[in-house]
Amino acid sequence: MSNVTSQNVSLKSLLTLNNNDFKEFVCGWGAAVINVSITFPINKIIFRQILEDVPANTAFKQISREGIRLLYRGILPPLCQKTLSNISCPFCWHC
Repeated sequence: MSNVTSQNVSLKSLLTLNNNDFKEFVCGWGAAVINVSITFPINKIIFRQILEDVPANTAFKQISREGIRLLYRGILPPLCQKTLSNISCPFCWHC
């Protein structure tokens, strides 16, 4: 049999923010921003290889000629997706 005991936990105690929750929220958001901003250019090179059927060095040269402004064009959707994913996961663990 199981040694786990069930506890009655009120909904209010689950939804109450602790002192450390805001810090964890900001850290999760920061981790998502760093993650996406580092991996986005790599994914863009891979996507360019697939889309135009060119080798990696050709895709890299194309993207480097376009400049930094076009390099990060289109980063908002993956950034929002990753941020919401990192933010929502800790709240699921409390349930």
